[in-house]
Amino acid sequence: MIGKVNKIPLHVVDKLKWDLGLCDNYVKIIVPEYPDYFQVNSNELMLGLVCWSHELAVSFMQKQIMKCEKNEDLLVNFALKYSNGFEVDKKYKKWVDEWQKLPYISPYENAKHLPVKSDEADKWAVISLHEILSLCVGKTAEKDNLLLIGEYLGLRSWFKRALLLHPGIFYVSSKNGTHTVVLKEGYKRGMLIKKNSLMELRYKYVYLMNKATEDKNSKDTQQKSSHDLNEGDAKETDDDMEEEEEDDDEDSDDVHNDYNDDESDNEARDVKHSQRLNLRTGVDDRKPNRRLNSRTRDDDRNTSATSPRTSSGRN
Repeated sequence: MIGKVNKIPLHVVDKLKWDLGLCDNYVKIIVPEYPDYFQVNSNELMLGLVCWSHELAVSFMQKQIMKCEKNEDLLVNFALKYSNGFEVDKKYKKWVDEWQKLPYISPYENAKHLPVKSDEADKWAVISLHEILSLCVGKTAEKDNLLLIGEYLGLRSWFKRALLLHPGIFYVSSKNGTHTVVLKEGYKRGMLIKKNSLMELRYKYVYLMNKATEDKNSKDTQQKSSHDLNEGDAKETDDDMEEEEEDDDEDSDDVHNDYNDDESDNEARDVKHSQRLNLRTGVDDRKPNRRLNSRTRDDDRNTSATSPRTSSGRN
């Protein structure tokens, strides 16, 4: 219905079915339940609109104004939320203020007659992107999928220009290698303001998956710690046994060395003792010899003294 288009290829819808909250087999489950609104052309693989509904051709911003019972002229004022660090110069601020005052054109009208690079065409492209993201359950969609819809509607360049010129309305995230367009007014401090039942279910599922992953990582860490602790205890036991064996070897070496030292000391004492004995023995041996020599000399003297007498007597 956006841009007065009455049909859209199924492969384009398939790209956005997760963001729109559609099930995998929506063609067989959801479409048959609303035969007055939708039909599927099997030959062209197109999802077509059976009849136009003015009640459904009301944008999200128009519904918000109707709830507040205010004038629809206020719809032109988009909520601007710039990221931290984004500097708004005077020239850009003046252009945005003038752009906000432009008339509101419903996304369910055909405004392709507007000049491509005009501010009016830019505002209609922003309104159309705003409506598509408002229909998404998470107020987000992949940039490539949005450009794919824009290509089919003939608004691809319009959408690219709108994403580039309005960082206060759209935020393009590049996490995990995927460019995702976020509608800023749908979030506050990084959290979705209005959650439907499907988003709450998804958040719970993500929470359980993260909790299971954390529990698994914690369990693996504990097992690894206990395994390392057991290996450390076994290693310490082996080290203690090796140290005890080394101590025993050192003790035996000490005993052996002490024994050898004692033997050496004993041998040294025996040598000294034998030397002392030899010295003493040498002294004792020399004394009798001196006595014998003195006695011999005395005998010789006596002999020499008596020998003349003997010779004279004989004569």
